[in-house]
Amino acid sequence: CGAGIDLIPHQLYIADTVAARYVPRVMLSDQVGLGKTIEALLILKKLIVSRRAKSILIIVPEHLVMQWFGELYHRVNLVFSVIDEQYCLEEQKKDPAFNPFNERQFCICSYSVFKAFSGLRELSLEKEWDMVVIDEVHNIRQASEEYGFFNILARQTPGLMLLTAIPEFPNLEDFFARLHLVDPVFYDKYEQAELWGKDLYQ
Repeated sequence: CGAGIDLIPHQLYIADTVAARYVPRVMLSDQVGLGKTIEALLILKKLIVSRRAKSILIIVPEHLVMQWFGELYHRVNLVFSVIDEQYCLEEQKKDPAFNPFNERQFCICSYSVFKAFSGLRELSLEKEWDMVVIDEVHNIRQASEEYGFFNILARQTPGLMLLTAIPEFPNLEDFFARLHLVDPVFYDKYEQAELWGKDLYQ
């Protein structure tokens, strides 16, 4: 797709395999430094070019927002709108019913903006996204409000990409909770997964 990237073979293989699925739902879980973000960029580009994703929401930690914005633009020539707290507050003063997602198809938000700006989670759930990307999902604990929000968002969105560093998971149950986001039917009950999950996790 004309990406400005010197690809490592495993990145090309992963991007090609995932992008070949009509509606990808995956967890990219390479170790740190092996190029999960590059893989995600290539997949997103292919989905957009092939018109399988016309609306995309990317959710990342605050310190990665501008990194993602820059990588999307410089690597694969995609322009995403950054939805931050200041922007939401300014626009809502003009129009109390303002929804920042209504007129934007490609958006980046931080975890923190959903906490700081009351009602933003509900506003994001009102839009029909084709793909949601969540980076560093290993930082979200299963019992947290963020996990509950991601669970609802993942269930109502056809495409989903989670990016995580597998070694960061503290235990098998935490790992299973992320798989549940990807496929809540197959990864339904943790008790069933204990029979095979330890080998998979290792």
